[in-house]
Amino acid sequence: MKLHYSLIGLVWMGAFLDMMYHTTLTSVLPKALTLTNPLMHALMFEIRPTVAILGAPVAGILIQRYGWRAMIYLPFQLLAIAGAVLFVGNNSLTYLCVRILQGLAAALLYPAGFTAVSRTHDETARGTAVAIALTGDVAIIIGPLLGGLLYDWGGRHLLAASMLALTVLTLLALFSQANSARGLPSDIPSIRDGLAASTSHQAGQGDLESIPQASSTGGMRPGGMTGGGRGYGVFANLHFVVCLVGLLVPWMTMAAIQALLPLYYATRYHLSASYIGLLLTPPTLMEIIMGIGTGALIDICSLSHQLITTIGGLLCSGSIFLLAGRLETHQLDVCQPIALTLFGAGFGAVETSSTAFAAKFMDDHGIADHGRLFAVLELAFNSGLLFGPLLSSIILFVTSDPAQPYVPLAALYIPLALLSQWSYVAYRGGPALSSGRWTNEQTPISSAAISGRDYT
Repeated sequence: MKLHYSLIGLVWMGAFLDMMYHTTLTSVLPKALTLTNPLMHALMFEIRPTVAILGAPVAGILIQRYGWRAMIYLPFQLLAIAGAVLFVGNNSLTYLCVRILQGLAAALLYPAGFTAVSRTHDETARGTAVAIALTGDVAIIIGPLLGGLLYDWGGRHLLAASMLALTVLTLLALFSQANSARGLPSDIPSIRDGLAASTSHQAGQGDLESIPQASSTGGMRPGGMTGGGRGYGVFANLHFVVCLVGLLVPWMTMAAIQALLPLYYATRYHLSASYIGLLLTPPTLMEIIMGIGTGALIDICSLSHQLITTIGGLLCSGSIFLLAGRLETHQLDVCQPIALTLFGAGFGAVETSSTAFAAKFMDDHGIADHGRLFAVLELAFNSGLLFGPLLSSIILFVTSDPAQPYVPLAALYIPLALLSQWSYVAYRGGPALSSGRWTNEQTPISSAAISGRDYT
């Protein structure tokens, strides 16, 4: 199992910076702006995932057209511009522009970054590589506290300078690695690349231009395209939809918890901000720990992605039901932090297994279009950030019951677990694996290309 730690580290830093920008501004906006219109205040929080959702499909097409190597620089440049914009002024328009730039950066960052991780690691390492890169979400833990401290100490200028410095240093590290002697890692040949090699070998190296071939940019050469030219239609598969739901539902729940629970704790139990932050730390820590552990279970123990999603989904459901049932107590009891911690464990397992299965699904079907793959996954992620707080806030407004927003979210994990269990039983791989036509008819060249070995 070979891991490209330098590339994983850069993608990790990208995810870290994205969530740092998102979470630091979450704590700063109520202090920086005195908005009396709740709709305008909500717009500041919702604009980032909205822009990311609209931009992700276009980003996937661009990444597939030009390759992840050409596109991976752009999100860091957009984040650097966002940091510079913070110096302009302390008004609604400034923060709105920053949020829009964040959304554009996120739309490109996750498809390009995780395409890079997926395409440069084989099945023995992909789950672990993706899991490590996903731990960039650790910024969720420190972002709100750090943003508040920086703003209190030095205002928006200190906050902007800190974020801009981090972004520029990461961008310089990316340029340095790309221009080094070793350069960025090479893509692992996919099954489709193996078929192309087999076809060219059997044709006596005849019409090479008609065969789709991977380019050095991580995309495709003009001679062809992956995915059979179906574009986003390749994702119209129930097994793949299950893995999308495995990303959507946990992020809806996490976003709803972060949006509503701090306010409830402050008004119901009169807790301080630091105490509230401490209570919200365990679920994120457990998400990271279980994410890495899940990647190891997939790669080392060959545990089924769908089985992990089933177990993790049931754990999420039970923990959120427990949390909802204990919110009406007169004082904070131990069950609430325990429920949040258990949710974090299930969240990490479901998120990592769903992301790793998506990459496996593409390989099983002989599709190298990982740019559009991670654009679709980015849609699911940002849809969770958008609709979780929106729906839970509406339910809270209608019912005035602090527990009710979490009950529907907890119930969503039950069909997710059932669908994942069905997928675990029914999934037999794609046509590239199940039909045998790409494995039984391989030439030595195609076999070597698929396995990643050199052919001599």
